[in-house]
Amino acid sequence: MALGAFVALALYLRAVPEPALDRALLDRLWEPPSGQSPLAQALTYLGDSRLLVVLAVALGAVLWWRGARGLAALPLAAVASGALLSYAIKLLVARPTTWFPIWGRLTSSDDSFPSGHATQAMVFYGLLAALALEWPPLAGRRRLVVGATAVLVALVGYTRVYLGNHWPTDVLGGWLLGWAWLGALDAVRRRLGPEPDAAAGPKSRSL
Repeated sequence: MALGAFVALALYLRAVPEPALDRALLDRLWEPPSGQSPLAQALTYLGDSRLLVVLAVALGAVLWWRGARGLAALPLAAVASGALLSYAIKLLVARPTTWFPIWGRLTSSDDSFPSGHATQAMVFYGLLAALALEWPPLAGRRRLVVGATAVLVALVGYTRVYLGNHWPTDVLGGWLLGWAWLGALDAVRRRLGPEPDAAAGPKSRSL
């Protein structure tokens, strides 16, 4: 479903690069550089591939140490594949980046759709949530884990519009693409992870 919605949105934006609703939402949510919040600039970094690579390596090391060695490479693979996937689609859609009255275009590239930060945040933090729910202390706290993840992903997406880096539909597209790719990664996680009986066995096999 997410993949179908993403493809439909990509095709629409390929034909109509600047929908009126997108323009209206961007004008309402964007803050000029002189008034931008340092907090927003910090939050947007949570979707930056450079940070996520570091977090992915650290998460992989934890998985390896906890005995889930089949999953240890998955976080880094998720970040790398998410980055490559979003970049390839940027080239295919070739949507112009945002522009503003007086300020003009903040960047001159045609690689706005989808938002890489939104895609990567959905993929990495979604995978992190799935792994966290396999950990006994958090297994019964699904609402907390899913809710916290949703808030984090939403904040990263909001900052991309607030800072003027993306159109709102770029962020929506990133979320849809990330959700679709997360589904594929979760299927891999289930295949690589310990079997239900093994997970209940030695402590070294638990996440």
